[in-house]
Amino acid sequence: RDWFAREWAERTGGNISENQALLIDSLTQKVGESQTVGDVTVTVDSITVGGENVWVLLEAEGVDFKKNRVYTFLDTDVELIEKASGKEPGNMSAYSVGSIGVTESGAVRMLLEYSTTIPSREQINAGGYEFRFALQDLGYYAAPGDPEYTVLGEGEWSFSIPLTVECLS
Repeated sequence: RDWFAREWAERTGGNISENQALLIDSLTQKVGESQTVGDVTVTVDSITVGGENVWVLLEAEGVDFKKNRVYTFLDTDVELIEKASGKEPGNMSAYSVGSIGVTESGAVRMLLEYSTTIPSREQINAGGYEFRFALQDLGYYAAPGDPEYTVLGEGEWSFSIPLTVECLS
């Protein structure tokens, strides 16, 4: 909720309403799952699911993050799997992952954003899906559009989060 409230304030100059906060809470699932590879721990803080979108709030810690850099992963692999069939629902999808700030404790906050169109017109928040993603080589680009990538944490962090109606309500 904190991230959505900050985004709302930055974009509109106002605060989110109590009804908006309740809606965000109803769509957000606390995860709290962590993996450590080398010196870097990546934690899936929470996930927010809409009809065609998934937002995953991540935190990474273990290296010295600078507030003026935009951090990402060199490679990201994302899958939305139907639990009943074990297959991707034949959807068109897009995703991105990037930093949204550095916390007071020095961890970098990142947001993985995923959007999809499922041919059956079913919505992700109807449940019955598993959201899988793998993140490789945490680092940053020297400047936007610059091909030079600096790796701060080498390795792969993989997560699988069930998206069921029970956890999304």
